[in-house]
Amino acid sequence: MKRVHFISILAALLVAGCSGETHNSLLTESMITFSEHGSDTFASSTRGVADKNMSQQSQVFKLETGNVSEAPLYLIATTEDYASSPQTQQSGTTRGTEVTGFDSFGWFALDGTSAVYENSEATSAGSVFTTSEYWPADLLATPSKTYGFLAYYPRLTSTSYGLTLDVSARTITYDATSASVAEQQDLMAAFTTRGYSGGDAVPLEFKHLCTAVRIKTASDFTHTVKRVVFKNIFTTGVCSLTSTAPYHIWNATVQSTDYEVYNDATGVTGGGNDVLTGSSTLFMIPQSFTSSNQMIEVVINDGTTDRTLTTTLNGSEWIAGKVVTYTISRSAITALTSLTVEYPLWKNSSNDNVYGPVFRYEGDDYFGLFAVDNSTHEIFRSNVKVGVSFGSTTATCNLAGIEPQHSEGYTYYIMYPYRESVPEGLAVGATFSGSTADEFFSSVISGWEPSATQNTLAMHKAQDLQVSKVVIDGQAATAKMAHKMGLAKVVLGTKSVTTSTVRTYSTQSTTHNVYTTTVSASTDVTATSKLSDQTALRLLDAAALTGDGGLWTIVKASGPAVTLNSVSNDDDAWATSISVSGISAGHYQVGCPVNRSKFR
Repeated sequence: MKRVHFISILAALLVAGCSGETHNSLLTESMITFSEHGSDTFASSTRGVADKNMSQQSQVFKLETGNVSEAPLYLIATTEDYASSPQTQQSGTTRGTEVTGFDSFGWFALDGTSAVYENSEATSAGSVFTTSEYWPADLLATPSKTYGFLAYYPRLTSTSYGLTLDVSARTITYDATSASVAEQQDLMAAFTTRGYSGGDAVPLEFKHLCTAVRIKTASDFTHTVKRVVFKNIFTTGVCSLTSTAPYHIWNATVQSTDYEVYNDATGVTGGGNDVLTGSSTLFMIPQSFTSSNQMIEVVINDGTTDRTLTTTLNGSEWIAGKVVTYTISRSAITALTSLTVEYPLWKNSSNDNVYGPVFRYEGDDYFGLFAVDNSTHEIFRSNVKVGVSFGSTTATCNLAGIEPQHSEGYTYYIMYPYRESVPEGLAVGATFSGSTADEFFSSVISGWEPSATQNTLAMHKAQDLQVSKVVIDGQAATAKMAHKMGLAKVVLGTKSVTTSTVRTYSTQSTTHNVYTTTVSASTDVTATSKLSDQTALRLLDAAALTGDGGLWTIVKASGPAVTLNSVSNDDDAWATSISVSGISAGHYQVGCPVNRSKFR
């Protein structure tokens, strides 16, 4: 967001500042006044979570050694917009740092393409800038006449910080290699047109002309960075300050085969560090990378040996006024925008994987997502409701619309099914210093009481508590869910029942004799699916889902026994109760009332 600052620059325009005979008559009672109006500065690297997603784009490059046996690292390039406006800044500006204000600048006044004033200086005196020039008097004769005003920072009288001004051509040549990173300067410029209006301020809006480039390590980085080199990039260019849009035009002129920006035998070790010294920032020629040999090379030490990793920058771009931060990371993910969740199978008594009545997530399934700040241990996202695009045994959580969900510096946990309320210990602001999903969701697991009524698929799924810690590895984010309840399956047994049928017939003769005979037959009868305390099903009848029938119920893991009794007055009722108890989380057991039916 831009903030507006009005810095009155009372510029006393002296005759000596004029060029040409046309403008040697001055309004000595009216000095030119400038106001610095709504200027931009580069985005800060220390913004809070809520700001991190502002106009931000990321690209991921794989850093490789060429040896397939060595794990790659990743170079995450994040491009950001400006943050706030610059303040007036006194002398002593640290070089290699984005400018948030200035104590002087150079400026030109143009009549068409002709210079009225060339490379004049405006200097700060508290809240105002003063120079030694006045408005030319010819503006009074032509009220509609305007001048073009070009301003730039830092003001140059000779080559400084790798910058050289050509006054007559109004161009600035920049050679990034001729100054150390710490001495590079944040080049800015502004242009506006203005006529004389009684000495009112001429507004100037400064724009950054270079691309700010930073290099840092991600929080998951554990090695040492010893050297960083850009290869075959443009390090010299000419910027023309013009009176026509876009007013500041770059022409990149010289490429450097090897542009070394960092080399230190000691190096930078560990995560969350700036590789360039202190707050130093590279100021580079804006350019597009269109060749595979335009690369970045990083030398790291993994604790035993130095490794040289490279990646091409082909397909990326450095844009004037943008901040590009290259983060060296073990992971390729900077923001959690999608998440693959894996449906867990159940374990039988032999610890084999087996299917239950449900084996995948559907489009009407929802999860609760939580995030913990690794540095403060505070929960900063709590029970964010996310849905899935269902598939087979895996599904993708779509996190669009709930940004920011940044991966660097945060740990994520997820639970299924989503419930609107969670224990207070999982609210935003609560702290968590553990490391596993079971620890994070311990209060949910202990307080989870499955409903006895699970006679629909939706009711059954609503009792099946699953949790996971999100694993961000390489270029993927996954959550391997785990059941935290037990599963009981009651197989409806059958019994072969022998029945007798009496048949009557007569002979076809002069005397009609009637005879009877008894015929025996076997019939398979299935035990009832009705339970004793209500006539409707309390458990899920999965015949339509699994093909093998049976009643299923989610029970509390290692909880008290759950007793199932059949309706006693049914002809095919169970003769003996089924007791379910002591099931471990993620396991199931089978109770089978085979041959326990009673009949009239």
